[in-house]
Amino acid sequence: MAITFIIPVPCRNMSFKKKRLMEKSKRRFFNALIFFLYIIQYLQTVNRTSIISIIAAILVTLWIYASVSKLLDMENSRREMLNQVFSNDIARMLTWIVPAAELTTSALLLFTKTKIMGFYASAFLLLSFTVYIVLVMSNVFGRIPCSCGGILEKMSWGQHLAFNIFFIGITFIAIILSRKHTAFAKEIFINRKGGDRQT
Repeated sequence: MAITFIIPVPCRNMSFKKKRLMEKSKRRFFNALIFFLYIIQYLQTVNRTSIISIIAAILVTLWIYASVSKLLDMENSRREMLNQVFSNDIARMLTWIVPAAELTTSALLLFTKTKIMGFYASAFLLLSFTVYIVLVMSNVFGRIPCSCGGILEKMSWGQHLAFNIFFIGITFIAIILSRKHTAFAKEIFINRKGGDRQT
């Protein structure tokens, strides 16, 4: 009776899966970029202040939810952070630093004078998280840890990436509109000041 041995070839399979994953991520990125450009074109016809306020409210909701969910279940947050690719010391520090940064960012977004700083802080946090996700998906660290808690726990890393790209997109829209709004307000102030001097 002949015995047949089945020899698996994981390397070829893994590289094929990795390529497919990267191709899907690229497609999602370019689709998100096209969508972002369409949104910018559309927003040129809409009231800037309203859009800035709506985006600020969305980001405040995101950061408060993310930070509070971590703080209410610190034991689980610590366990999830220790499961990431960082050293234990860095992971323990990040367990507190990340929710603190998220709460600070949401506070900045609540006030008119600090709103633009809140948008820049949001962009920094989102870009940092996105770079980490891309590195994880590229298997740079040699393993793929589980995703974060909260609503993101149910997402794959690819969905998490698309989620972040969407929020990066609206954050940069808010930054662009805020800068234009500030420049326009300064121009009005200078023109009024000049008019008062003439009278």
